[in-house]
Amino acid sequence: KQAELSSSQVIDAIARLQSQVPLRSLGLSGGEPLLKEGLPDIVDFISSQDIDLIIITNGSMLTPEKISRLQHSNSSIVYEIPLLSYKKETHDTLSGRMGAWDGATNALVDVYHADEIPVAAFVATRLNYKDLFKTGEMAIALGANALMYNRINLSAHNLPNAGQLLPTASMIRENLEALEAL
Repeated sequence: KQAELSSSQVIDAIARLQSQVPLRSLGLSGGEPLLKEGLPDIVDFISSQDIDLIIITNGSMLTPEKISRLQHSNSSIVYEIPLLSYKKETHDTLSGRMGAWDGATNALVDVYHADEIPVAAFVATRLNYKDLFKTGEMAIALGANALMYNRINLSAHNLPNAGQLLPTASMIRENLEALEAL
């Protein structure tokens, strides 16, 4: 198992990368980036470099206090939070954790009220593709600034269930029509 980088090592890596290529934006993901000890220091550094920041989180640990600790007056943070269905049970099933829907919906509202940028991320599967339009409406009602759309990406973890998860081309076309209508 690899050792986790310290906050100073992460900052050094970002600085080295920035010295080699111009960085306009940077996404922090994980696992769960809000578990990272020293995340405020990393966010402070990124903000000081005028790099747009995206934090990709499931929202379960995102509280108004954490949002406030990460805020900067000179830049906004985009928080990308999955919203897999307007139906709590479907979202929780696809997330693999009961209570995930509550965490995601609360986080979207908290980010909106903090004047940061909430983005809802919808990942289409055979199990939720029909929920897209109502989920998009719900995302807007919760304050989402944008709705990202993707189909599920297969990995070693979900490959055995590909036939039950991977949407067909016609399902994706149906979703694109729903997005256009939305």
